[in-house]
Amino acid sequence: MRTRTFSDSFITTGAFGYITGATLFGLAFGATGCSGLSSDCATSRDCAEQDAGASVKNDGGTAFSAGNAGSTASASSGGTASGAGTSTQLVAGGNGGASGASGGARSGPGSNGGSPRGAKTNDAGASDHDSGHIGDADGGPGGDAGDDTTPLACSAGRADCNRDRTDGCEEELATSLTNCGTCDRACSTAGTTGVACVDGVCAPKCDAKHADCDGNRDNGCETDLTTDANSCGACGHYCSNDNAVATACVAGVCKPTCAAGYADCTKPASGKADDGCESSLTAETSCGACGHDCQGGACQAGQCQPVAVATGLGSPMYLAVAGNVPYVVDIDEQVQLARVDAGSVVSVAVFADSLPSALVSDAENVYLAMPSAAAAGNPPDGGILRFKVGESVHTSLMSKINPYALAVDGKNFYWSDNANGSVYQEAIGSNDSPIQLSALSAASLVSDGTTLYGVDGTGRNLYSVPVGGGAVTQITSLGTSMSCSSLSVGLDAKHVYAWFSSTSDSLSHLEQLAKSGFGSPREVAVSATVLSLVAPIATDANYVYFRMNGGLYRAPSSSGAPTLIANMTGRLTGLTVANGVLYWLDQGASDSDGSLYRLVL
Repeated sequence: MRTRTFSDSFITTGAFGYITGATLFGLAFGATGCSGLSSDCATSRDCAEQDAGASVKNDGGTAFSAGNAGSTASASSGGTASGAGTSTQLVAGGNGGASGASGGARSGPGSNGGSPRGAKTNDAGASDHDSGHIGDADGGPGGDAGDDTTPLACSAGRADCNRDRTDGCEEELATSLTNCGTCDRACSTAGTTGVACVDGVCAPKCDAKHADCDGNRDNGCETDLTTDANSCGACGHYCSNDNAVATACVAGVCKPTCAAGYADCTKPASGKADDGCESSLTAETSCGACGHDCQGGACQAGQCQPVAVATGLGSPMYLAVAGNVPYVVDIDEQVQLARVDAGSVVSVAVFADSLPSALVSDAENVYLAMPSAAAAGNPPDGGILRFKVGESVHTSLMSKINPYALAVDGKNFYWSDNANGSVYQEAIGSNDSPIQLSALSAASLVSDGTTLYGVDGTGRNLYSVPVGGGAVTQITSLGTSMSCSSLSVGLDAKHVYAWFSSTSDSLSHLEQLAKSGFGSPREVAVSATVLSLVAPIATDANYVYFRMNGGLYRAPSSSGAPTLIANMTGRLTGLTVANGVLYWLDQGASDSDGSLYRLVL
């Protein structure tokens, strides 16, 4: 290919001649292949040759004159020029052609295309693209020109990426999504909400689930952070297979399938390495399940074992737990209320005149019933005291009474008053006159917030009364052969529990009764010996806990046989469940060897 100038159109030699014959073909002067150049072409751009063909105005045509001497013929690119006679004015062939008396020829790309006879040949075969074919010997037409496929020399920032010379340097490399920075570099939209080409670099915008973890911007946001176990939740966050039989990334969180006896209990923070199934289910801090901490107790077969949290107590009598802190009324050389804090027994109050008759708690306080110590015939001087957790000072809630049983439900406190054989209700923190709920005395009281349940101290029957006042209802009477022998009553969502003594078999029976008082009782357990009146009962959402036959047992509240959970050596005097932990008092075999135990359920 070459740059065409006007001087290429005609070259004449010799004496003047004139043209005879029918037609002069191939005379197209002054035309140029650069007429359609776009502004993005460089100034040095070579322009494509026009295709060779038979048209009189196109490259590769034939010009000749026959018969008369002195005729003139000319040919454009890739064609032939011939003339007959003795006085012939030869005309040079165009680009890629030749001139001569009997027809020129154009050789292959890049070579001179013939040798003129007595004439000048211009730039024959200068282009390696516009390759004319060999012309016929008699001056026939040359062949078609070759394809123009080499990219153009473009100005900075632009390129001829489609190799189509007719549309010039069509691509802006700084912004093109299909040719970003260079031809044929496409910006992928995978995992993106959108992508741009900025200064010749792909700039993907990742969606919420994906990330560009390999650093290759061309392939978009290739990593799915919700499912890729090598980049789970964050690039490079590898899901460990420690103690695991399989690993998976689910919703951006490592979810290993743990080997037997192990669990994935910890969830490392973002950016921290995953630790697989790091927790042994035989460890005291993850006994049988994640977070099941035995709080100092051993772990056996996935079950926590009891641990003594206080020993050397004298004769512990009552137990309550407030704010996860156990409180004990203990009789040793003196009567005291003590709290057990991190294994240490801390004296809270000492009582010289009388022994408390009841100890109960709510989430933040413990409450003591202090019976009257006044001599017969004098006004009672007992009362109800409240101690805030962690403090030794107390608040007097009631005075000049003679309380025995005591209950609290977070809103009200209730007591039975031996001075007049009645049961009363008072709002916590109120100075109003108490409400008399019942004219019956009570050996035991418990409230679920809507109903107060008690054991009639005289007839030893269970009864209920609405909180705030109402009719007293006897829940059940099991006949003359059985009477309620319990000073403790247990409650769950639907049931009341109490011990009954039987004169027919001289055994004690733990009965489950509907709160409504309808239906037959369910016998939960039978003790082989007649229990003492102090036979504490504790409940949670699923079980009832009690002492019988030399051990501590639990039974499902729905159905099922009791299961031994701890052995005991002495008398059970206190039992309660608080925040998934069972506490109890074992008086031991003799004085001064009482203990407080804890069992994480």
